Amino acid sequence: MRRLVFDKPAVRVRPKELQTFLDKLKVRQAQEEIQAAKFDTFDQALSKRAKQTFKMDAESLSFVSVGVNMILLMFTGFVVCWYLARQAFGEESLWPLVFGLVGLSAAMLLEVLLFIVRDAKNSQREQEIQKNRQETRRRQEMYARSQAMKDHTDKLAAEAKLFSKGRGKAVPQTNGSPKRALDE
Repeated sequence: MRRLVFDKPAVRVRPKELQTFLDKLKVRQAQEEIQAAKFDTFDQALSKRAKQTFKMDAESLSFVSVGVNMILLMFTGFVVCWYLARQAFGEESLWPLVFGLVGLSAAMLLEVLLFIVRDAKNSQREQEIQKNRQETRRRQEMYARSQAMKDHTDKLAAEAKLFSKGRGKAVPQTNGSPKRALDE
């Protein structure tokens, strides 16, 4: 039988201008990839820092908000109680000042109670979030274990199927489990 043998095709030679142009394109593409990698890394670091800063700003804003609320509520409590006592007892009496201070103290106690309620609600919410995270982690671990067990079971079933296709015959063992002996 004869074979047809062909000569290797001649290697196409690219013009030098085309080759230099392609080399320049490769260099430019490599530089752009390097720049993109640097920019992505910089963006990730910047966004991580911005998130941390925003979180700190949100926490400090929460504390400032509580402080401003307390000052405004105390001022309002003092003014309202002072005005009511002034209307009831007159301008020359010491009672408007006393009632103003009582209103200031009552407003301060009210703000403290509100702070305690908010803090309890936030801690309860954080506990629920933590519990949900733990539950999710546990479910993921259980799923991974079940997948590993399924893969192992499938592998064993495939091996048993291959082994039982007549490559050997069952030989009873003393412990009661059949074992295959390979035919030789």
